[in-house]
Amino acid sequence: MENLITNMLARLTWNLVRLSEKLSALGVLGLMLALITLLYAPVALWPAQQKLQQLPTQVHVTKQQLLPSASSADTFFAQFPTPDTLPAELQSIFDMAQKHGLNLNEVSYKKSVSPNEHLTRLSLDFNVVSDYPSIRAFITDTLVALPYVSLDQLALKRKNVLSNEVQSNIRLTLHGVQP
Repeated sequence: MENLITNMLARLTWNLVRLSEKLSALGVLGLMLALITLLYAPVALWPAQQKLQQLPTQVHVTKQQLLPSASSADTFFAQFPTPDTLPAELQSIFDMAQKHGLNLNEVSYKKSVSPNEHLTRLSLDFNVVSDYPSIRAFITDTLVALPYVSLDQLALKRKNVLSNEVQSNIRLTLHGVQP
């Protein structure tokens, strides 16, 4: 057996020497690069192939961890107000405006319910004329106190640079669960 391997290596060496005599220096360099690639590829690609085979199981495990369970979805929706508590939530917004000295004279409401969704939206549009710090404090305190309220639109307009009064158009949306 050892004799056979020795003969094969000797024959391979003899063939490579004969081939190198026929090829130019550039051909020998190309042949050497091809041999190095053939020897290096299995060593370098084997670990990558092993990782590639393990990926589908890792993806499945990660996907299962990321998918919310029914209980976590229920916990999420339990944080939103129900239709019977919406008047109290609206009163909280009006109380917050009064606390900051804002007068909400005219408020327009728009309720939107999307089919196949668990949430309902009640948009409140109102104009306020006051100083900028009061408007900003009202918005900030409202969003902190009521995490299910979102600021959808804010437009500020000042008559001139020296004026302290700012006219603002604010749209807040109160998100709640559908019955």
